[in-house]
Amino acid sequence: MKNLNLFFLLFIMSASVVNGQIITFTYDANGNCTSKRLNGTQPDVKVTGDTVVCKGAIAKFTATGADSYVWGIGGSSSAVSVIADTTRTYAVVGTNSMSGCKDTAYHLLRVASAPDSNAIWGDTVATIYSIDTFNAPVFAGSNYHWTVTNGTILGGNSTPQIIVQWGGNVGKGVVELYQSVNNQQCNGKTVFHNVNIKDYPASIETFNVLGVLRVYPNPANAGANVLFTPTKISECQIIVSGIDGRVIYRTNLGAQANYSIFLEDSLFLSSGTYSIKIISEKGQVSEKLVYIKQ
Repeated sequence: MKNLNLFFLLFIMSASVVNGQIITFTYDANGNCTSKRLNGTQPDVKVTGDTVVCKGAIAKFTATGADSYVWGIGGSSSAVSVIADTTRTYAVVGTNSMSGCKDTAYHLLRVASAPDSNAIWGDTVATIYSIDTFNAPVFAGSNYHWTVTNGTILGGNSTPQIIVQWGGNVGKGVVELYQSVNNQQCNGKTVFHNVNIKDYPASIETFNVLGVLRVYPNPANAGANVLFTPTKISECQIIVSGIDGRVIYRTNLGAQANYSIFLEDSLFLSSGTYSIKIISEKGQVSEKLVYIKQ
């Protein structure tokens, strides 16, 4: 029995991977190495290729590090192509021909859907030099690419909302947009929004139950006149604000039969569309003023 135990002890083995090769060591009962055997090379399989593609696009992968390959999706060549349908992980098993040793590698492919740019919201009628805002649907991770004809984008070109100032030409203005994801590789369809640009009259009058409000000249570039005739005399207040709602001028006018206010050029810090509003306990009346800073 003693000799039998010794027989098994002489064949205690351990395997190690050294520089990509499998080496088996045999030890005796005292822990001394009695033999070393090189079993073959252990493959180190890696996969390179596309990591993010658009849905429906062809993604390509290449495996390296072994002599032969078997892909989980089918195929036995080092390079394969797939039609991307959803985000998933692809597996490949590589084998070294001499040793039969195998290694498995995994590759994650993310699939991005093209954004659905199907609408632009904003005014369809504008006046020369006026400022408008336009909005698009929000799509997570999307880049926004705006183009404006007969106008200038003042801000927001890469966001869902832009601010546009129309030029001095009467006619058709066009706001154009497409959205993209994956570094502009997945582009949504291009949508258009038409705007009818009209000339601004020299003065504008607005009538309502509160009274008659007149603003001139319009557009203005050296100050503007505001005339207001109330239907019924009462305490009034004038408020002038920018397109962003920030108030640049406010004052109480008292109770009069007629009001005449001159808005000096220094009030207007930049070109743009401004709101002129008269408020009383009876209600309010307002009008837009286009100001062109010289």
